[in-house]
Amino acid sequence: MAIKTVNISFPEQSLKEIDEFAQKEDLSRSDVLRIGAKKYIRNFNEWQLLQGIGEKQAKKLGLDTEEKIVKTLQ
Repeated sequence: MAIKTVNISFPEQSLKEIDEFAQKEDLSRSDVLRIGAKKYIRNFNEWQLLQGIGEKQAKKLGLDTEEKIVKTLQ
């Protein structure tokens, strides 16, 4: 896999937190950002999948409005 270099900007406090975490975990700054990006994308995709499943189930149960869903869950 080819590695590309990119430039990104962070607020100073965020960069400080990233660097402190990287040092604590014996990782490079790049490692922390790569791992974080991968996890964010995976979690986002899983959340979208779960939302799709929930929408299908709600339709099967006739829960076509937010009010009906809330009432059913109470």
